[in-house]
Amino acid sequence: MLFSCAGKVFITGEYTCIQGGPALLGTVDPLFQLEAVRDAATSSRHASPFAAQSPAGLYLAANSDALTDVRLTWTDPYDTPIGVGSSSAQFILSVATVHALRGNPMPAAEKVLALYWSIVGDTQGLRPSGADIVAQWLGGPVVVCNEPFLAGKLDSWTGDAQFILAYTGRKAKTHEHLLQLRARGFPHEFAPAFNQLNEITLGAIDAWKAQDAGKLGAALRLFQAALARGGLAPAEFTAELDPIQNWPGVLGCKGSGAQGGDCVLLLVATNAVSRVCDELKNRSWKPIVANWTSNELGGPAGWNLSGSRKS
Repeated sequence: MLFSCAGKVFITGEYTCIQGGPALLGTVDPLFQLEAVRDAATSSRHASPFAAQSPAGLYLAANSDALTDVRLTWTDPYDTPIGVGSSSAQFILSVATVHALRGNPMPAAEKVLALYWSIVGDTQGLRPSGADIVAQWLGGPVVVCNEPFLAGKLDSWTGDAQFILAYTGRKAKTHEHLLQLRARGFPHEFAPAFNQLNEITLGAIDAWKAQDAGKLGAALRLFQAALARGGLAPAEFTAELDPIQNWPGVLGCKGSGAQGGDCVLLLVATNAVSRVCDELKNRSWKPIVANWTSNELGGPAGWNLSGSRKS
């Protein structure tokens, strides 16, 4: 059996979603894959292709009885870690595989999130939001809140602009970043910043629904600036982005994810995409035009955006 899921991109809402605020995420090709093959020569002790202390490794160890005589093969389509959800993909594909091997139906997204939290706890310095888990399980674009749980899929992006993901060649270690934030009093000391970031995210969601590229680009700019003012994004990283905000055709840009500087998300007027990609390459960054996908792995969203239970 073979399961696959997309990568994830935080459009807005990172950090505040840890405290239950809304996050807007998209999911992108290419897909991560996990294949399970019955193989009598495979020992269950060696079945996991993942690091033992990773969320996927811990989950598979807790369900090793389902993996007897099963060989697992993990496929990561990216040459280097670039912050689009490799670890979360490992976890949800492991969950899907174990459920299939046991003959159980795929769980709903809320159950997958609960499984994830039960495995990771606060080992990353803080309990992670799990928004990436939900987005990659459901396929994006999706709005996720975790307290109370809400997940709603949006229409695909068709606005008159394209998204570019630019990889800087750096890799931020999310767990180390979260530990540093906790030492600074996160999340309680950052409450004033959260209020503003939540409002910006709600505006970004409205702009996405309206397919309004100008308003969505402005939301990206505002979100990055608010992160910097609130002490959630390194000042030197935001300073790198400031000139890009003024490039012709760039409607807005921000870091995507832990704000350590590995991945930058840009919304660019369609007629400027080629020129902006060339400029990013001149920085020795690797730009890729985002190929959004709604690839859905399992279970329905727990709640739609109107707050009523889906049938």
